[in-house]
This record gives sequence, structure tokens and C-alpha cells, in this order.
Amino acid sequence: MKWRIPSQVLAILLLGLLGTGVAEAKVNCKVTAGQAPYSTIQSAVNDPACSRVDVPIGTFYENVTINRNVTIRGKSHKTVVDGGSMGTVFFINSGTVALQGMTITNGQGGSGGGILNYGMLTVENCLVSNNRGPNDGGGIYNLAGTVTVKNSTIDGNRAEQGGGIVNNHGTLTIDNSAISNNTAIANGGIRNDSGMLTVRNSTISGNTAGFHGGGIYNGGKMTVQHSTISGNTASSGSGGGISNNGALTLEHSNITGNTAGFFGGGIYNGGTLTVTKSIITDNTPDNIYP
Repeated sequence: MKWRIPSQVLAILLLGLLGTGVAEAKVNCKVTAGQAPYSTIQSAVNDPACSRVDVPIGTFYENVTINRNVTIRGKSHKTVVDGGSMGTVFFINSGTVALQGMTITNGQGGSGGGILNYGMLTVENCLVSNNRGPNDGGGIYNLAGTVTVKNSTIDGNRAEQGGGIVNNHGTLTIDNSAISNNTAIANGGIRNDSGMLTVRNSTISGNTAGFHGGGIYNGGKMTVQHSTISGNTASSGSGGGISNNGALTLEHSNITGNTAGFFGGGIYNGGTLTVTKSIITDNTPDNIYP
């Protein structure tokens, strides 16, 4: 037996399908300060229809929480998201998130003053500066998530450990970026704690730690490729450039002009170290210890 669907019923079904498609359509949403429907970044992030949030030049005083997939795109470093020292600027609780073309500043959280990440995060063409994490990760704290920092600068952040970035049991990639002028009691630039860290085509410079790891502390697996680690200081500890207690591979890179108060001005090695076609020189008091 053949069944025929009346044309009226068929039309209703088609309209229903089209309606569903419209409801699920993803759109770009523009933030306009003081104007509905998206007067803040958070208001656009809260709308699941916004797959991309466009933020204009200007200063937005916000502490943004993200629980879904979204791209937040500024115009340049003149798009400023300022945490007002009231908490973390961007808290990525879950989702795949991209932060692009903005300055992230003046955040203050227990860990992760600028960014606290539990998800999958890309930071691209951004300046993360002058944030504070009284505990760990002044600029960025990554807890068991994935972070890629690309074409960006992490500068002038402060924390107890990992002034620039802390990678805790996660995956961190630094690509064509600068980690500079960050300060901490220990681990001035980056702290890699039982995680996977890759640094390529990047510069780690001018970072300061009171104790170990002026530039980088590695307690996991770390690969440095085609990069420069210079001018970092561990004033009362070891490992001015790198303090390594994990597995470190150094390829086609320069470790120069770093200073430690005790041992390993360039590299303090308490783990495994593989060096290929790299220059380690002019570090104080020594280049590699032991």
C-alpha cells in the first residue's frame, strides 16, 4: 500500500525544518557599549546564537565567564578588556575558545589574573599585560586544558609562581610570541608543572624570579625550537634561563645572557636534557649545571 502525504502537511513539515535551521544559525554579534542587545562582551557570550563576538576599539571593564564554543575578536591592542582588579578577566570554564586582537589587562585572580582556562583556548594577536595572580599564573593559568599562544605578547604580569604563565597538567604551545618582563617569587616567565610545553619561534626575555627558573621552570615535558631565551634572572636560586626537573629538548635555539644567584645561569638541569644545534653562552655564573 502506498501512502500519500497531503501537500498541506508537507508544507508544514518543511516550514518546521526551515524554522529549526534559522533558530540554530550561528551569527556574528557586535558589542556596542551602552546599547542593546549586546552592551557588554558577557551579554554576547551569553547568547548561544553568537558564534563570534566582535568587540570594537575601546576599553571594556569586564570579568567574562565562558562556558561554550565562541570566538571573541577585537580590532587591535586598542581593544582593551580591563578586569578592574576585581577578578580574572577571562574565565574559560569549558568549550573551544579563541581570543583574538585585544589587550587583556588589570586582572587579579587567585590563579590566572588575565586568563583562567579549563577548556581549549587559542590566544592570538593579543597583549596580556599587567595582570596579577597572587597564587599562580599572573597572565595565564591553564589547568588540565589546552592553550595555544600565537603571535602574542605576555608581558609585565606578576604571581607567586609563574609570573607569565602556569601550565598545570595541561598542554601549552607558545608560537611566534614573546614572554617578557614577568615577575614571580619562583618561575618568572613560565611554569610547566607536569604538563606538555612547546616553545617555537619565540622569545623568553627579561623575566625575573626570586628563586628558581627566571625564564622557565620545567617539571614536565618541554621542547624549545628556533627560540631565544635571554636576559632572565633567578636572583636567589638556580636556572636563570631554564630550571629543568623534567624532560627538556632544545633545538636550534639560543640561551644567552641569563643570570642565576646560585647555579645554572643558562640551564639548571635536574632532569634529562637533549641539545641539538643550539647556542648556550654568556650566562652567569655558568652555562649549564651540572
